[in-house]
Amino acid sequence: MKSSPDGYQRTCRDCDKARLQQDWRDNSGKRRNSRYKHTYGIDIDTYNDMLATQGGKCKICSEKTDRRLAVDHCHTTGDVRGLLCQPCNLGLGQFKDNTDTLLKAIEYLKETQ
Repeated sequence: MKSSPDGYQRTCRDCDKARLQQDWRDNSGKRRNSRYKHTYGIDIDTYNDMLATQGGKCKICSEKTDRRLAVDHCHTTGDVRGLLCQPCNLGLGQFKDNTDTLLKAIEYLKETQ
């Protein structure tokens, strides 16, 4: 907020900070909806429907998390596959969605247990 000619603000720092945080929260849903539409071709309602269908759990490990689930999509077709927790989403990304490599990793884990 701009200072007045006498150099004083109309609100205290704490009130101004609280107002800015509330504005950020109010607009975060709009930003997320816009990003989902642009990146994945879905809106926030579709995301919420998917989340409800999955019971709020990761599609791979079935764990619930306090963090927002990531929208998993095929990098070739762009099709949305499901919602994943961060570790599962990062794991798929590290394996570059290569099923042969993932199967080899599974076999490796079975052999070394």
